[in-house]
Amino acid sequence: MSGRDIFQRIDAGEWIDRHDPDLKTFTDLMNRTKDLIMRFNTTDLPQNEKNELLERILGRSLPAGLRIFPPFYCDVGRNIILGNDVLINYGCTFLDDTKILIGDHVMIAPGVQIITVTHSKDHLKRRDLASIHLPVKIGNDVWIGAGSIILPGITIGDRSVIGAGSVVTRNVPSDAVFAGNPARSIKRT
Repeated sequence: MSGRDIFQRIDAGEWIDRHDPDLKTFTDLMNRTKDLIMRFNTTDLPQNEKNELLERILGRSLPAGLRIFPPFYCDVGRNIILGNDVLINYGCTFLDDTKILIGDHVMIAPGVQIITVTHSKDHLKRRDLASIHLPVKIGNDVWIGAGSIILPGITIGDRSVIGAGSVVTRNVPSDAVFAGNPARSIKRT
């Protein structure tokens, strides 16, 4: 063991599998987050109470102008770092086992998935649920179209647009429009 906790090892890009002695700590946090998410998604609470739930999910005060429309799903919550004036529309899923960094003035359309976890190509490692976690970074003034999937380790540059239904498998430079599966550059903004 390295002396680091499971969260530090995940953030450092180390492989984690179901035999990891610290996995329970991680799954306990995921279960706590799942319970808070369920309350956020299924209760007809006043906005101030929904905001309190979001603060507990994210582990910090909410940035100015944040709007998250339920249902919303995430694994950990505290790994999602949001800028100001972010809109996360209905039905989005963030698998935030490590950091998801989202800049200011970002619009995320309905049904978007942002994923930080991936599994081994080695079938024997997959049997042990071996996973590695790669952060996702989204710049300022980005628009991600409905139903898009952002894969682990991706960076999307400032002012870029991701077309609806895209699967982003590689980094997107600033001021670009990417679309398709796999997403590719279709023009500069």
